[in-house]
Amino acid sequence: MIRILVVEKEGRTQALLRCELAADVKVKSVPCMEAAMEKLANHKFDLIVWNAPSDPAAPVSIDAQANQLSQRAVGTRTIVLTEPQQIAAGVFRADDFCIRERPISDEDLIALVENHLPLESSDRPTQPRPQEISLPIEFEG
Repeated sequence: MIRILVVEKEGRTQALLRCELAADVKVKSVPCMEAAMEKLANHKFDLIVWNAPSDPAAPVSIDAQANQLSQRAVGTRTIVLTEPQQIAAGVFRADDFCIRERPISDEDLIALVENHLPLESSDRPTQPRPQEISLPIEFEG
């Protein structure tokens, strides 16, 4: 099961993702980054979606919170939705971080999340790939 943590005060994104994503995707929501850090202490998530403008502390310390989040959620993909001026300001960047301007439509948000979902959940044991069957190929003529 793929697990997503949405950090957003309103809970609108959580409701949208629950309706639009597959049944094997579990979506949890917290109102702010402080609550997200507490949740990450006890749970593992495959993707974090942080709507930074809805978080009261984000405009003051988006860089510091992004650094703290990357240390707490090692290996977890994170999408930070923010205002255009914060993107231009050169906010924190890392391999598992995607910092984007907030999507204007629900379809854009769903597409962004789907593009960042892992193929498999990190808590699911990986199954060995079946052996490939090699067939001799002969060409006549």
